[in-house]
Amino acid sequence: MAYQKTNWVNNQTPLNENNLNKLEQGVKDAHDEVDQHELEIDTIKDVVYNDHALRISTNELHIEEGDLREAELKARVDDLEIDKTNLETTKQDKLVAGANITIDPNTNVISAIGGGNSSNPDGVTIVLNEDDKLEVNLKHIMNGGYL
Repeated sequence: MAYQKTNWVNNQTPLNENNLNKLEQGVKDAHDEVDQHELEIDTIKDVVYNDHALRISTNELHIEEGDLREAELKARVDDLEIDKTNLETTKQDKLVAGANITIDPNTNVISAIGGGNSSNPDGVTIVLNEDDKLEVNLKHIMNGGYL
């Protein structure tokens, strides 16, 4: 309830118990309202602070997770570099195309023709299949061509 001010007039407004108690109650109510507003302000500050702290900790967590992912990716790249280096240094460079062996420069398909005996096929094709495994295809000569 809003405070209703007393209009004090010298020698007319009685200085009595009712008017003084009304004045005291108004002062008390004003202090109570200030206390209530301070409590509400503190509550709002706590909510804002806690929300801000939560956002900071969430962001820090995302940064830590990102750092971990970055470290994992760097380790994987390093592993791939090591694998690449191992492949480059251990690959077989001894197969050379010649009269009976051909290597298709576009597909890297290796073909061997002739040089066999009666128990071996006349032509062999070795390819890397979809499962990254070597696949050997035998070519049989029939009517002057290959099957």
